[in-house]
Amino acid sequence: MQIRLFQFPLPADPEMVELNQFLASHRVVSVHRETVVTSNGPLLLFVVQYLCAMPANSRPGGTGEAIDYREVLNEHDFNVFCLLRNQRKQLADGDGTAVFKIFSNAHLAAMIQNRCLDLVSMRKIPGLSEAKLQKYGEPMVRILREQYGIEANPASPQSPPAANPANPF
Repeated sequence: MQIRLFQFPLPADPEMVELNQFLASHRVVSVHRETVVTSNGPLLLFVVQYLCAMPANSRPGGTGEAIDYREVLNEHDFNVFCLLRNQRKQLADGDGTAVFKIFSNAHLAAMIQNRCLDLVSMRKIPGLSEAKLQKYGEPMVRILREQYGIEANPASPQSPPAANPANPF
């Protein structure tokens, strides 16, 4: 995943051509907007997180699945991606629907890249409806927590094993 910063002096050009061209030609994961005051005056900042490469044959907003996530994600993250895909397939089979109607591959990659360990963080991923998250989000969160070292239920810590008086070690 890459990050690109755009800054515009205020008052900013309402068309922000450079930013809009960039957004239209890349697979955007998130956009954060901030206003800051510098010694040169106020600035409008946009921090854009995007996937590394957008294949030439893929259209923004199109249905082309030309991204090779083995190249975008590191080895461990790609293995987690595969686990999420398998879970998505099981969910789709259980509902008798197509996998892309559950979550897209881009959504799965964003869950990994953003380390979504709860539904709150998943809500920040563009294109995920509340209904989808309520219906399908928890199984994905469980996998992400398991893979990134977070217990499935961190609110209830395990009690230590009882001591064995016959074997104190």
